[in-house]
Amino acid sequence: MRLSVAQQTNLEIFQQMAIECLGPIPASHRSFKVSSSDTSTPFIKSSLIQHWQDEDYTVYVADSSFTDETDSLPIFAYSIRKSEVTYERLRKKQVKRAVHLTSHYTLTLEDGKIIGDDVCSKTISDSISRESLQTVEDVAFAATRAPHPAKGWFQRYLEPVVLTTATVLGVYLFFTLRSDSNDDGS
Repeated sequence: MRLSVAQQTNLEIFQQMAIECLGPIPASHRSFKVSSSDTSTPFIKSSLIQHWQDEDYTVYVADSSFTDETDSLPIFAYSIRKSEVTYERLRKKQVKRAVHLTSHYTLTLEDGKIIGDDVCSKTISDSISRESLQTVEDVAFAATRAPHPAKGWFQRYLEPVVLTTATVLGVYLFFTLRSDSNDDGS
């Protein structure tokens, strides 16, 4: 059981879901080459490689120049089809967070035979405080960020009305007092 004091970041949730979806490799293939054209979530590739190495797999880069000894290895090619974070306003300064990941992989032998092909889609939802929105996002990766929901009733409705009323009143008083001062001097 993992005890956590801090809220999991969106990046950590993406990595966790990617390992659940893409991490299991058939035990008969302890060595393989990994290939991915995904550039928006490079943190997923690094977490997958770390997971596989922790599980005693030998992982090579598919476009590696070390082709002599790796030519006969299967290729694990994956893509991230969707990585999305959404926020929805809840009561009492809480926000519902949903992190969604859809991935696809193909495991192909050197002769072209496909021994694994799957699409995995996962969503993890929880509620977090509005104040922690900045800390769960990573400024370096756009996939970990989402538009923040509108604030409470006062800030969404009453504040603009008060500001508009104050502006209109200020303009009215300015022109009224100005015209009154011009009338006195004639």
